[in-house]
Amino acid sequence: MPDLKGYAEVRISKAGIDGRPTAEILVDSEIGVSQLGAVIAKVTRDKDLRKLVGLKACLSCRSGFNLNIRDQFINVLRIDLKEIGG
Repeated sequence: MPDLKGYAEVRISKAGIDGRPTAEILVDSEIGVSQLGAVIAKVTRDKDLRKLVGLKACLSCRSGFNLNIRDQFINVLRIDLKEIGG
């Protein structure tokens, strides 16, 4: 398992449950407020990142972007549903 300390994992969807862009930010429990603010700014304001995932929005604000901030789990299991016959 890779050491994920010092990293934030970001998953971006162009349309979440309510149809608005959504970012799930997974962070280590030891992250500081300023670090979290920097991650949020990167996700919501970085033109290149937004273009990479196909988002076009006002770069001067965070409105219209849902953020879901959660603890990052080190051990994640992926189960292939085809393998288990589900």
